[in-house]
Amino acid sequence: MIPNVRTKVILGAALCMALVRMVSAQPTTQHPEWNTPVAQRLAAIPNLDARLTALDKALNTAKDQTSLSATTARYTLEVLKGALANPKNYETRPVRPLGSGAAPLPPVPSKELYDYIAPISPLAFDLAAELKRAEQIATAIQAGRDPIAGITGEVRLAYRSSLDGVLMPFRVYVPANYTAKHSWPLLVFLHGGQCDENTFMNSEVLQPLAERLGYLIVAVNGRGPASGYTKQSGAQQDVLDDMALMQKYYNIDSNRVFLSGHSMGGSGTWTIGLEFRDKFAAIAPMAGASSLSTLESRLGASLDATLATGKKIPILITCGGKDFTNPCESAVAVYEKVKAAGYPTKVVEYPVDEHNPVFIDSPPEIVAWFDRFGGKGK
Repeated sequence: MIPNVRTKVILGAALCMALVRMVSAQPTTQHPEWNTPVAQRLAAIPNLDARLTALDKALNTAKDQTSLSATTARYTLEVLKGALANPKNYETRPVRPLGSGAAPLPPVPSKELYDYIAPISPLAFDLAAELKRAEQIATAIQAGRDPIAGITGEVRLAYRSSLDGVLMPFRVYVPANYTAKHSWPLLVFLHGGQCDENTFMNSEVLQPLAERLGYLIVAVNGRGPASGYTKQSGAQQDVLDDMALMQKYYNIDSNRVFLSGHSMGGSGTWTIGLEFRDKFAAIAPMAGASSLSTLESRLGASLDATLATGKKIPILITCGGKDFTNPCESAVAVYEKVKAAGYPTKVVEYPVDEHNPVFIDSPPEIVAWFDRFGGKGK
C-alpha cells in the first residue's frame, strides 16, 4: 500500500464511522479549504448572487428540463442557494446515531438536500468550480447540446428521484479509454454511515483500479449518511435509479454489474444484493455484518431462508482482524452459512485492519473476485 494513499483514505474514512462511536479527523492536506466554514467559501466566489440568479433563469428557460445535464446543474444551483440562505445547514453538524437505540427514520424521506450530505466535512468539493461547471452546462443545454452524454473521467452528477422528485447526487468514474463500441462492467459502490457519495471517491482508492482494469464506477448517495439502505428511506430506490442511469448513458453490460460497499454500505450490499440478486453478477460486502442476528434483522428473514431461494450469486466477504465494530468472527459465521448453501464464496481477513482500513485493502481483492465472475473490463 502506498503510504500517502493509506493516509489519505484513513483521513477520509475516519469521517464516517458506522456506529455511534465516532472519531474526529483532520482535513486532508490536499484540500484544507474543505474545513473552511461554508459561508466563507461562498463569500469568496465573485458575484455569487448575480450568477445564481442568471443560472436560475437560464435553467428555467431551457427546453431541456429532464436530462442528466439539466438536473446536475439544477442540483448545484439548489445546493448553493440553500447554503447561501442558511449556511449552518451545510456546515459540520451532529451526526445521526446508527445501530441499536438510534432514532427511527422519518415515515417519508426528507425533501431537504442537506439531509443527504455527510454531517462531518460537508460539501467536500470545490464550490466555485461546481458553479462554473453548472454555468457551462446551462449554456450548452440552451444551445441544444447535452454536455454530459458520454463524458469520461470523474464527474459529480444528480438526477430527480423516481420516488419523490428530490434531486439526488451521485458520482461516477469512467475510464479515459471508454468507448460505446463495446460494453463495460459497472461497479456500484455504497458508502458507510455518516458518509455520502463523495467520501470514499475523495480518497481515490477505487479510481486507479477502475482505470487500469476497465470498470465504470457509480458511487451512490443512498439517501445520505444514516439511511441504512432501506426501502423506507428511499435509499434502495436510489441504488436502482443510479444503476438505470448508468445503463442509459453508458454501454453497460447488464450481465456484468457488481455491488460492493463498506460498513453501512456493506450491510446494504447484503440486503440489496440478495433481494435484487438477478441484477448483479457478484457482490462483495466489506466489514458489513456486526453479527448474524443483525444481518438477519436487516434482511427481514433468516439468512438460511434467504439463501435457499434465488440465484446463487458469488459473494466475497472481507473483514478486519482488529475491527471491533463488525468483527471477523461475525463475517466467518456468515461465510459458513453462505458456503453451506452452495454459493461461490470466499472470506478474506486483513489481520491488522481496524474497521475503516478494510476499505483500503479490500478493493484489489474485490476487483479480482469480480474479474473471476465475468468482470474483466479490458
